[in-house]
Amino acid sequence: MSNNQLKIRDNLLFLFRKYPELRNKNYNYLVMAYWKEFDNIIAMPQLENLTSIESIGRQKRKLAEIDPIFRPDNYKVIDHRKNKTKEILESIRD
Repeated sequence: MSNNQLKIRDNLLFLFRKYPELRNKNYNYLVMAYWKEFDNIIAMPQLENLTSIESIGRQKRKLAEIDPIFRPDNYKVIDHRKNKTKEILESIRD
C-alpha cells in the first residue's frame, strides 16, 4: 500500500475515533469532515444534501463498463490505475 493510502487510512481512523457519529453519515458528510480536518478547507458548500459522491462514482464505473467515453485514454493514467490495483491486491494477500 502506498504511503498516501496509509496516511488516508490513519486519518480516517483518527477521524472516526474523534467523531464516532460519522459511521452513520453519508460519504459527502465524511468527505466534508475529512477535508476540514486534514486539508484545512474552511469554507465549503453544504455537501451533505448534494447527490452522493458514492452514487456518482458507482454510476460512472458502471457506464465505463459499457461505454469507452467514461474510460481514461491517457496511458499514464491507465498505467497508474493498473499499478494501484496491483498494490491493493498485493496488500490484501499480505
